[in-house]
Amino acid sequence: MSSYLPSINVADSIAKLYVPTLIETKDNEFANFKTIESVSGVTTSFNVVASRAIALNSWNKAGFDYVMFSVSFSLLDLIGSIIGVTQLKKARSSLSELYSSLCRKYSAYVSYQNTYTQYIKNDVNVINNVKSHFKEEILVDVSKKLTELGVDNTIGTYHIEHLDDNILRIDSCLKDVKSEMENFISLTKETDSLFLDLIGGPISYVIMNHSKAKLIKEKVYEFEKIINVESEKMKADLERIAHFEVALTNVMKIFQDISDVLTPLIMNIITNIEEQNFDSEDEILRALHTSCKILKGMAEKNILGNQESKEATKDDVIKYSNELSLKYNEIKETLLKVA
Repeated sequence: MSSYLPSINVADSIAKLYVPTLIETKDNEFANFKTIESVSGVTTSFNVVASRAIALNSWNKAGFDYVMFSVSFSLLDLIGSIIGVTQLKKARSSLSELYSSLCRKYSAYVSYQNTYTQYIKNDVNVINNVKSHFKEEILVDVSKKLTELGVDNTIGTYHIEHLDDNILRIDSCLKDVKSEMENFISLTKETDSLFLDLIGGPISYVIMNHSKAKLIKEKVYEFEKIINVESEKMKADLERIAHFEVALTNVMKIFQDISDVLTPLIMNIITNIEEQNFDSEDEILRALHTSCKILKGMAEKNILGNQESKEATKDDVIKYSNELSLKYNEIKETLLKVA
C-alpha cells in the first residue's frame, strides 16, 4: 500500500493469492466476472467452469458417454435366417457383452465415486481445521488489534461441518442388476446340462436352440432397458458428487489461502499501521474492517446444512462456493482500493 504503508507491497501479495472458481450453472452466468481491473492496476480474476463440463468430465473419467450401453442386437434381424446354433451363440455373446460392459461401468463408477468421496472428506477436514484456527485464534487476534485501533468489531460462533451419509452414498441399483444377470447366466448353464440329458433328436435340438436363444435375447433386451434407466441414475449420482468435490475443493482452497496468506498479510498491515497515526475513520482502517467483516461471515456460514434441518444439496454447495468466491475477490478488491 504505497500511499499508506510503503514498506508493504500489498498489491503484489494480493496478485499472488488463490484465484477462486465460479461454477457456471447457466450460459454466461458469470461473463462479467471473469476479469476485474482494480484501481491499483492489479487484475483480480476467477476460474469459470461450466456445471455441464464438470458432469461430462466425471462421466468420461468413469468411462461413460451419452449412450450408456450400445450393445448391438442385429441378431434380431437374423432370426429365421440362421440355424439355431448360430443364433444361440450370438444371443449368449450379446448377454456376455452386456454383462461385461455393466461390470466395467459399475466398477469404474464405484472407483471414481470413492475417489470423489475421499477428496470431499479431506476437503471438509481442512475446512473444519481452518475454521477452528480462524475463529479461535486468527480473528480473535485481528479483532483485538482493530479494537485497539478504535475499530468496533465482534467475533461470532462458527459451525463445524458434518458430512451426512446420504451425501456420500453409492447408488447400488446396477449392483442388483448385475446379481440378477449372474443368476440368469448360471441358470442358462444349468439348462444346458439338463438339455443334454433330455435331447431327443435333431429337430428337438434345433427347437431347443431356438427356444433358448429367444429366451436369452428377450432377457438381454429386458436387462438393457433396466440398465439404461439405472445408468442414468448412476450418471446423475456421479455428477452430483463431482460437483460437491469441485465446489468443496474451491471452498477449501479459499479457506486455506485465507489462513496461510491473506490473514498474515492483514496482520502485517495492522502491525505496521499501529506505529502510525491513523484515525478510525481513515480509509485504510475502514478497508480492514470491511475485509475482516467479510472473513467473519465466511467462517460463520454453514456449508453442508445441519442435522436439525437437512443436508446440503449439490445446488446448495455450488451456491455457497460461488458466493464465497465472490466474497473472496471482494476482500482482495477492498484492500487493493487503498493500495
